[in-house]
Order: sequence, then C-alpha cells, then structure tokens
Amino acid sequence: MFRKIISNLAYSPTLISELGFYAKRLRKEEASRRLGLTVTALALVVQSFVAFSPPESANAANPGDLVYGGIHTKSQLLAAWDNNTQGYRDLLQHAGLTRQNVVDMKDGEINSRTNGKDNGWLTWNRVSRGGAKYNETAMTVGTQTIYVRSLAAFDIKNTTGGGSYYPAFIGKNSKGETVAIMKGCANITMKTRPPSDRNIQVCLLASRTIVTIRESQFNPTQHSKNLDDCKSEPIQVCDLATRSIITVDARDLDTTKHSKNLDDCKPKPIATALCSGLIVKKINRTEVELQAAASTANGATINSYTYTIRNQDNKEVFRRTVTTPDARNSIRASVADTGQYKAEVTVSTSLGSRTAQACQDNFTIEPVERCPLNPSLPIGDPDCQPCPADPILWVKDEDCAAKVIRNKEATNLTVGKKAEDVVAKASDRIEYVLTARNDGKAATTFDIEDDLSDIMEYATLSNRGGGDLNESTKVLSWKNVTLQPGEEQKRSYVVQLSSQISAMSRGTSDPSSYDCQIINTFGDTVEVEVDCPAPKIIEQVVPELPKTGPGGNMIFGGLLAGIVTFLYLRTRQLDKEVRLIRREVTAGTI
Repeated sequence: MFRKIISNLAYSPTLISELGFYAKRLRKEEASRRLGLTVTALALVVQSFVAFSPPESANAANPGDLVYGGIHTKSQLLAAWDNNTQGYRDLLQHAGLTRQNVVDMKDGEINSRTNGKDNGWLTWNRVSRGGAKYNETAMTVGTQTIYVRSLAAFDIKNTTGGGSYYPAFIGKNSKGETVAIMKGCANITMKTRPPSDRNIQVCLLASRTIVTIRESQFNPTQHSKNLDDCKSEPIQVCDLATRSIITVDARDLDTTKHSKNLDDCKPKPIATALCSGLIVKKINRTEVELQAAASTANGATINSYTYTIRNQDNKEVFRRTVTTPDARNSIRASVADTGQYKAEVTVSTSLGSRTAQACQDNFTIEPVERCPLNPSLPIGDPDCQPCPADPILWVKDEDCAAKVIRNKEATNLTVGKKAEDVVAKASDRIEYVLTARNDGKAATTFDIEDDLSDIMEYATLSNRGGGDLNESTKVLSWKNVTLQPGEEQKRSYVVQLSSQISAMSRGTSDPSSYDCQIINTFGDTVEVEVDCPAPKIIEQVVPELPKTGPGGNMIFGGLLAGIVTFLYLRTRQLDKEVRLIRREVTAGTI
C-alpha cells in the first residue's frame, strides 16, 4: 500500500537532498524524544516517593506539646498511656479518661469557631501564651503545670470568626463528657475546665476508715465525703463464752460470740464480780489519774483492769490494760487536745469482763491561752505576730499577704509609637517594659520572668536589661526581686527584628508559631503584627495547596508519560518512513 501511494506522487530527483536533510533532522528529534522519555520515567519514580511519603513541616513540634511532636496514630496514643510519656497518662486520667475510653476514641476533626454549635473548646498546653485575652488559666496536675486556654488561640487572624478544623481523636471520658486529643500536639481538649487535683479526706466505705486521696480519684461508690460515716458506736452485749456483759464496737459485733439480749448474761448466784467505780483526778491541764475499784465474792477473782478514754466524738484516744488481782488500781494518762472526755474502766474477772455506770467518769481538758490574732495558736507560739502593714491582722492571715500585679507595655523605638499600633518591619527595635506592683500587705520576694519564645521567632535580644536568658526555654528572668507593700518596680529589655523576616511556615502542633505575630504575656498580653514576606501572606490566605493525594499525582504522571511516549513513537515512525522512501529511490523502484 505504501509503495502504491508513493508511486502516484510527482517525483523530482532534486528532492533527494532535501529528503536526506529531513532524515537527519528526524534522527536528532528521535534522540531528543528518547531523552525526554527517559527523564519523564525518572521523574515519575521520584514523584511516586513524594506522593506516598510526603515531607513533614519544618516546624512540626513545639515545647508546648503535651507529647513532643504530637500523636498521630491510635497505637502511638496507647503507647503514651502505657509508658506515661512525659506524664501524659496522669493528664489523661485527670481529664477523666480510662484506657478503655482511649481505645474507644475515633478519628475526626474539631472546629474552633467562636460562635455556633462548636463553641467552647478549651485546650491544654505546657507553655503559657495568650493570657487573659484567651481566657487562659493555670492548673497543677501532680508535678506538672498545665495552661488551659481557648482553642481559638491557635487560629490565624482571618479565620477567627469561622474557626479552623484540627485533626483529633474524639471520645467520651468516664463522666460522659466529650474529650478530644489533637493529633498535631497531643493536647487534651474539652468543653469544661478540669477540676483541681487537691488532697481531700474521705471515709473509705469498705473498711470505715478515714483516708486521704486526690480529689480526681473520688468514687462515690467507694468513698464518702461525710466523715461521720466512719464513726464507731459502742454497744453492750452478752459475751456468750463467759456469760458476761461487755462493751464492743458495733462494727465488731459477732452473733456467734455475742448476744444483744443482756438477760443471757445473768450471773450465777454462786460467785459475783463487779466493777465498783472509777474516779478521775486532775493532776495538771493535760494529765489525769484514773482510780478504779472492783469487788468479787464467792470465789471469783480479778485478772486485769482495762482503761479507755473517748473524746466528745466518741473516738477512743487512750487505752491501757493493767494485769493485777488487786481490788483497787490507778494509772496516769495524758490527753493533749482540749474538750470533753469520758473515761471508762472494764475489769476482767474469772466470771468475765465487768463494767458499770459507776465505772465511767467525765473530765475536761481546758484550752491553753490562745493568740488574740489567731485563736488556733497558743499565746507563746512564734507565729503569734501581727501583720507588719496592719497590726489588727495576723502575720499569716490571707489578707496579710503579698499581691503582685503584673503589667506590660511595648514601644517600637524605630518609629517612636506604641508597638501594638504599628506593623513591625525588618530591623525594627522594640522595647518591652515589665511592671510589678505589690498591692498586698506583706513583702514578697519572687522572680520576674518573661517567656520570649514567640518573640525570638522573629527577633533577637539586643538589651537584656540586667536579666538572665535561659537559652533552652527562652525565658528572661530577674531573680529574687523584693517588693514591699505598695512598692512598684520596673524591668525593661529591647529586641531587634531580623534584617530579613523569616518565611518559616506556621507550626503544625502550635499554629500560633511563625504566624506573623509576636504575642507575649506578663499580666497583660501584647500582640505586635510583623511585616512578613509574600509567601507568608499567601500562607494566611491559602494555608495549604489542594490535597490531590497519591492517586491524582500518579494519574497526572501517567498522562504525561503517555504523551511523551506517543511523540517518541511518532518520530520513530516518521524516520522509518523516510528510510523506506530513500531505499526505494536508491533501488530505482520509484
């Protein structure tokens, strides 16, 4: 067919040279297309690695993370629970979560919008940033200090109204409250503020004993906050073994050994034994002498005397047993606490234990003279002192305490204006002034500390103002500052913005990192806008590129490879056709 078509074409011998030139050009073009196909194949191999193993952000972790670098899979979350990484299990338990609650959590997203059905999220963080503006408060969990603030503090400016979505594990705690764990930083996020974790005394219902536990461990099925539930109640019963009336605690009643029917203990007429009486004699304010007497008849004998003293709450505070066969006995006892007491003696005889109304006596331990400023202290106590600034207050009264008020101001020295009113540009110098004022009635010594971690993302410290900078934590501090009542002291330092503003992307775990703002809190929160380069402006408008995913990338690469392969094969076909024509011309068949 090819030969038939060519034979019908008009032919001129002068076309041979042009056909040779065209053949050379086709061979060069074939080589170029082959090189393009090879490069495209290599590009597809590289693209597959990028598509299936995407790069991570250069700012993917922050010291404020509850678990540094975040938790991105359920297995990582359970490992953090099992290993108590950075005390993370203690924090999860403080949020009311059990391990099963964590296992039941599902993948999802939470929204930080400030209005609508998703408002009210509060996130936990290890670093204070935002202050009162974001409703930030501090709490202590064991030895850890955690800061709780609004989730909206993570948003950039142009998303505050509509909120931002954050990947998270979402579930319920043991109280049925919704709890979310943000993947990027492992921050715990709840709709309610967590309770304080202070020590409390409760009645352990199983043993009816008073114990001290953490408030977060309180379980109403195991504990009672009413300590009266642990009180004992003495009752008189008949000891069936000795047929004698004894006094036992109601909790110790054993129906196989005791009888509540005291008639079961009627004495045999042959022998008798009685507790005759008890007299309490005061020796001094806290010491008493207990004088007991007993009597026996018809062969009964005395074995011992058991003395007990109970306070006005019927709690036993003293017990002693004296072994003797004598009809009279006395001991001395000391009771330190003031109040009403009841002393009782029980006589152990060959007929059993004996006690009686006459073998009980009451006495009072008078209080010592008390401190007029604090009646809980004796008059001679070293702490019985007046408040230096108010003599009618006790020196350790909560009103006789230091009350330090913190304030902060910032001035852009380069333009001579308040730093919050202008946009800071490259190389600008900003002066921060910290003010500490003691509005209390007692002197105090404390450290003035300012966290510069957010400032030093865009600036360096050019004048420390006499403070010491911790290079690891980025905290500038002035140690052992003493403030008298009513006294005010100031500290200042100067920072200078970099000559070239960083275009570092926003943090994955802490979106407020490298967000074109310098946020700093010392009582007041100072926010300074930074003139960021164009890539950062684009980042604020479009936080990330469209998520095409591995499938989309590979489809695009496949289409590109198909086009390059088609052009290469088409060039080879043209070259083959020219070679056929030249061969036919040379053979004389055309």
